[in-house]
Amino acid sequence: MGRPDEAGDVLERTVRIDEATYGSDHPGVASAVIELGMLLALQGNLDAGIGHLGRGLRIYLDFLPEGHPDIERTRQTLYQYRVRKIMRDEGVSEEQAIEILREQSDEE
Repeated sequence: MGRPDEAGDVLERTVRIDEATYGSDHPGVASAVIELGMLLALQGNLDAGIGHLGRGLRIYLDFLPEGHPDIERTRQTLYQYRVRKIMRDEGVSEEQAIEILREQSDEE
């Protein structure tokens, strides 16, 4: 079944190495940060996972053209985890969480 804790450690080391090699805002760093974010979210740490996914998306947006598949995939994943977080935090259905997220987006 794998070892998620070890995977997290490996991904954290990968992020540190990539940052030291390429700088903190390189697209290669974004990939590792996003992978770590997805793992953390899957382990139930939605706050940290969403934070890492958001950071990775911001890096991608600085380097990749709008509509790039990596940007779209990361946006979709980030959206899904934000919906899950609202469902957990607010105790609402998926439909209600989507509506809450829409309202929050309209306010931004």
